[in-house]
Amino acid sequence: MRLSGILMLAALCTVLCRPAWAAHWQPVSQDVSGVLSFEVSSLKLLEKDTVVRVWERYQPYDKKQQGRLNHNEYDLKNKQWRTRSTYVLNGKGRKISGTKTIGPWQPLLALTDTMTHARYYRDYSRINGPWTFVKTLPGIGRKWINPKTIRKTGTRKYEVWEKTKLNEPTSRAKWLLSLTEYDVPKKKALTKYLCVFDASGYMTENHAEKDKWLASEDTYGEYIGDAIEKQYQKRHPAR
Repeated sequence: MRLSGILMLAALCTVLCRPAWAAHWQPVSQDVSGVLSFEVSSLKLLEKDTVVRVWERYQPYDKKQQGRLNHNEYDLKNKQWRTRSTYVLNGKGRKISGTKTIGPWQPLLALTDTMTHARYYRDYSRINGPWTFVKTLPGIGRKWINPKTIRKTGTRKYEVWEKTKLNEPTSRAKWLLSLTEYDVPKKKALTKYLCVFDASGYMTENHAEKDKWLASEDTYGEYIGDAIEKQYQKRHPAR
């Protein structure tokens, strides 16, 4: 997405209220009973970015109630999920019972919290890269791409995940991750997906986009279609 649109969106949004958490744990959702969090370093993106494995922890606000700790696997391609390990936690968050038995696959249904969480984990894991620096955006920030994600989608058309670090972050936006498709001959771009992270590493937004823009309208110098084509040719030399 062009930065003008992203910065405007970030400025209009209010800051999310969220509880404090232990190191490496990030909240995903909360209800009147407690908070669901995930352990950041446990995120594993497998099977060509279609399967996610992650440790999740649910902590009730009432310390007299038991919590749970699960190692879950989400298969977004086949729309199914299962628990690989599960533990019961006491009020202090300590394990009191559990099993490492892998459970049966269950349906991963659209418009459910489970699907929402699965997509969140998949998107969040992309912040780890690997990243290759591409260019500095004067007065705005710096841009990287993940060369492993470059995919040819047509005649001289390429799709890639890219990351931009803002020089002057807002309360909700410091890192911008986007899936962008570049049409090199036509000097066009299409942003297909957007993830926004704040300075603490919390992902404040993740949603599909259909933002079409032209290199000729690129105020901030974001267009990198030619650089993406060179990276693709480097990784896939003509024979």
